[in-house]
Amino acid sequence: MRPTIDEILDGVERSFRRDLQPELKSEWAARIGAALLQAIGHVRLRLALDRELLEQEHADLTAVLGLLGAGSPPEPPVPVRALSDEELEAATLARRDELDRIIRDGSLVPQPGDLRWQAVTGYTERQLDREARLIPR
Repeated sequence: MRPTIDEILDGVERSFRRDLQPELKSEWAARIGAALLQAIGHVRLRLALDRELLEQEHADLTAVLGLLGAGSPPEPPVPVRALSDEELEAATLARRDELDRIIRDGSLVPQPGDLRWQAVTGYTERQLDREARLIPR
C-alpha cells in the first residue's frame, strides 16, 4: 500500500525538521522535539527488527525454561515462524511470565556456579542486548 509506513515516517520527520523544529525556541520545546524525533527512530527500528527479536527471545526463553525444568507453556500448534505477530507475542509473554513466577516464588535461589541461575542471568543480558538494538543512534 502506498504510501508505505517508511514513506509516512519520512514525511513526518521531514516536515517536523523543516517546518516545526526551527520554531521551537524554548529549551523545553527543543527537548520535546528531540524526543519526538527519537520516537520516530524507535518506531523505524521496531518495524525493521521487532519480529526477529521476538523470535530470538521466544527461543531463548524456551531454552532457559527447559534448563530450569519448568513446565514451559505449551508450544504453539504451528512452527513459531508461522505464528502471527500477536500469537508470537502472546506465546513469548507466557514464557516471560513463567520465568518471572519462578524467580519471584523463590524456587530459584542465586548460588555461585549454579548453571540454572547463569542461564537466567544470561537470558537477561541477551534480552538487554536485543532491546538496545531498538535505541536509535
